[in-house]
Amino acid sequence: PLPQHFVLYSYWVSVLLSVLGVVVGGRTGDVRVSKNDIQWGTVRVNMASCLYIAVAHNILLFRRNFPYGSDPRFSIFFNAFISNFCGSASSFAGLIDDTAVLWNSRRNRHLALKEVWFNVVLCMALYIFCVYAIRFAVIYGYAGS
Repeated sequence: PLPQHFVLYSYWVSVLLSVLGVVVGGRTGDVRVSKNDIQWGTVRVNMASCLYIAVAHNILLFRRNFPYGSDPRFSIFFNAFISNFCGSASSFAGLIDDTAVLWNSRRNRHLALKEVWFNVVLCMALYIFCVYAIRFAVIYGYAGS
């Protein structure tokens, strides 16, 4: 088991990153709900979250290259960043609501499918691209030096 100070550190980091994620997600997206257009604010926060998750995932993967990468607080922080900050900043729940609004308007079902495409397919493509681009850059950087 972790010592008590790591448990407290984990708790407070999780709380602070969750609150920060809500603030950043709310400021990045918009609250406009329309039955006639894709919710670009939702797409924007979901793409930003996928980008942040990809970067944080690679930082955890290559943590041995960072000065304090072996410190348990390093892993606690970046795991909390992925789950708490990115989880509360993203709006995949908003995607479900936005898609339902578009789908239930009956005349805009093609927009509902576009909404899903932009939020799921495009965000996953961005995530995969970022993960492999960073890995390639790190590995190529080591091979070149």
